[in-house]
Amino acid sequence: MNTTHHLNIVLLAALFLGLAVQVDAQRIRDREATVRVKTGTKAEKQSDESDDSKQLIIATPTPNPNFVVVAVVNQNNLTRAQLDRRVSAVMGQKKEDMLRIGSQDAGLELIQSLQDNPRAILDARITQEQQQFEIDDAIRRKEGELVKQWVEQTMLADEARRQGLVISNAELQDRLAEIEQQFRLSDSRVGTVLDAMGMTRAELESFIYDALLIEKLLDKYITLNATEDELRTVYESQRDFFVTPPVYRFAHFVITVDPDDSKSAREAFKRKAESVRKRLRNEDPTKVFEEENDISVGIYGDIFTWNIESNQLWDDIRDELKGMKVDDVSDVIIPYVMYDGEPIADSYQVLKLLEIMPRTGTTFESALPKIRRAMREVARQELLQLIRESKTHRVLYNLRGIPTNKLPDPAELNEYKPPVRLVRL
Repeated sequence: MNTTHHLNIVLLAALFLGLAVQVDAQRIRDREATVRVKTGTKAEKQSDESDDSKQLIIATPTPNPNFVVVAVVNQNNLTRAQLDRRVSAVMGQKKEDMLRIGSQDAGLELIQSLQDNPRAILDARITQEQQQFEIDDAIRRKEGELVKQWVEQTMLADEARRQGLVISNAELQDRLAEIEQQFRLSDSRVGTVLDAMGMTRAELESFIYDALLIEKLLDKYITLNATEDELRTVYESQRDFFVTPPVYRFAHFVITVDPDDSKSAREAFKRKAESVRKRLRNEDPTKVFEEENDISVGIYGDIFTWNIESNQLWDDIRDELKGMKVDDVSDVIIPYVMYDGEPIADSYQVLKLLEIMPRTGTTFESALPKIRRAMREVARQELLQLIRESKTHRVLYNLRGIPTNKLPDPAELNEYKPPVRLVRL
């Protein structure tokens, strides 16, 4: 390669790099609000007003997300910090990490690629901008969905309060107990589970309380507006939908086996399964599993609730459960698979049947609770429409943050607002 040709490539690379720097600089100017502060004496300013060297550019500080309000429903506020936490929980990654596309490693790869292809930096910049646009768009859409859900949930809960509905402490504790059992919120994993949901413990309890209020409001609306004849019509039109097969709650302990495990290892696994089987006869399964579980080597036990006719339930487990009575403990179950033409144990499993919830829905009366639940979504949409038409709920939202001077006055929010008329005309 002659000197002139080499020089042209270097100059072309420098041009692309310079262009990229200019684009980045312009992007920074476009995206960051700034405050310009001039320095020097009054005389100096008069003599040299256009001297850029006499100016400092100070970026406007980012507001604290805990004090930026993005949505208001009556006396309830949703802050930017709360919304960001929920977005992170739903999308499975911290928002700031999703926004951090241009990395030092990516920049280094771009510079190195210039040695062979000067156009690579431009192509990479275009790809990077496209990725950034797609991530920004996904976050904006998810933020909009979550804010809409929060607004609707809060409007319905506030309307339930206006209707005079309340939730007793016993009702709240019963529902919390169900949630804690389902998600194990009472053990050491509570922080991890709540973080995954994007909620604090206090927020969870408040959310559950409001959910119970909304259920009562929807049920009241259905009772006032749906006649028994209408409910029976719904049942007769979709009778099979309202039949719920028997539901089994059971403790399930399993030791997975690797095909390469030795015979002695398999015998040890089987002895451990037999030991757990004996313990399950008289001990609390939760306590047994806490002491016996070792997920790192495939040993795990937990309590499950399954529709006995579900196609997701293993055939050998379903068949075993159907032959058991409450409090029965199975023998060690050993499913076999073929490996190198020989049957080999796949796992060692033990079951304890804890409860059987019988089939329901075969009559209108037994299906009624499920019919009402099925009608709740229709009732929800009708109620939201009534609430919007009443114009008695103060609702504001702005994902960029509601200006302080636009936030409702507390005195205005404390004024009495009548409940919505629930009976359809």
